[in-house]
Amino acid sequence: MMYNCNELSDRRFLLFGTLLIFLQTRVLTSIKLHTSTISPLDTTQVLAVEGHQSFFPCDLTPPNPDEAVYLVLWYKEDQGEPLYSYDARNSAWNLGARWSDEFQFGSRAYFELSSSPAKMRVENIQKHEAGIYRCRVDFKSAPTRNSLVNVSLIEPPTSTTIIDFRGQEVKTIAGPYQQDSIITLTCVSSGGDPSPQVTWWKENELIDQSYEKTYQHVVQNTIKIGPLSRSDLGTVLTCLSSNNNISVPVSSRVTIDMVFPAVDVSITTIGQPLSAGTVYILSCEAAGSRPDPIISWWLGSDELNGEEQVLEKNKDIVKSTIYFTPSTKDHGKVLVCRAENPHIVDSGIEDSWTLTVYYPPRLNLSFGLSMNAELIDEGKDVYFMCEIEANPEVYKIGWRHGN
Repeated sequence: MMYNCNELSDRRFLLFGTLLIFLQTRVLTSIKLHTSTISPLDTTQVLAVEGHQSFFPCDLTPPNPDEAVYLVLWYKEDQGEPLYSYDARNSAWNLGARWSDEFQFGSRAYFELSSSPAKMRVENIQKHEAGIYRCRVDFKSAPTRNSLVNVSLIEPPTSTTIIDFRGQEVKTIAGPYQQDSIITLTCVSSGGDPSPQVTWWKENELIDQSYEKTYQHVVQNTIKIGPLSRSDLGTVLTCLSSNNNISVPVSSRVTIDMVFPAVDVSITTIGQPLSAGTVYILSCEAAGSRPDPIISWWLGSDELNGEEQVLEKNKDIVKSTIYFTPSTKDHGKVLVCRAENPHIVDSGIEDSWTLTVYYPPRLNLSFGLSMNAELIDEGKDVYFMCEIEANPEVYKIGWRHGN
């Protein structure tokens, strides 16, 4: 995970403030070590982070301008043999020979003369290397100078894990959640001595720092966020765990995923009268659904499964197009376009259109109900019935006989 320098600086400062107070209660504020040269000695406190670079200061300033540094020896606690030396007895003081005990720091240690005070730089310092170190400085003729460095080791946290309310690990994507949901996420941090601070960040904003220690070397922070709105889609939540301002905080991040129902559905074809037997192109648009909705067409209570559907998408609008051939029986029926998100129960919405189907007159000519075609005699009255079905209704009826 990448942060810019300003973000890391702000976050480390926040996390480090409480830590520094805590550590100062754990280390000795003044350690006295009796030596053969000066007794007692004050101690410089150094906080080092395991696995990182550390610096042990040693004052090489001569007591007067005529003096020069001849030999610098580093010891750990009560060890009788030095673990590092800088020998300038046979050269200029800044061109001395460096030696490091291969069974202790080895090549990880280097004595830097350019800084003030001079410092022994130790790379990749380890937990067992915490303790009191003595720097002995021998001058050309002035008395030997001894100084102490008390190195306290900080073990950074090793990992963070985000889990949901069911106790399942959330790796990169949290969700999908529905609108108005309230989500619960817990960040569990493992390792670290002293115990780290575990904080939640929403994008670059600190939103929660109410962590608690649950088991040895386990600290957790639980947040609740919601009710969620559409604007929360894609929000990045980051959990940071840190107990120092040197190492990069251990972190985990998740992105909120959401599902939305369609907010609008509309049959976009102009609702003009249709002609029976003519092929029409009907269109319907659904907006706002995530993921894309299922769009279905219905005529009355029957789904139009036999009609081939063409789908198009433009941003969050899905357009469905079908070819429809109305019949005379479809007049007065309700055509429905329905959009539903399959991930959300009862999320369907619909738009409807009551069909007006035009068709030419259909005639049925028959004798009157009281007439028997086989008993018609010349000179008697004959009655005929003309049944007409048409839409719109006929406005003129005519009778013809013969041609």
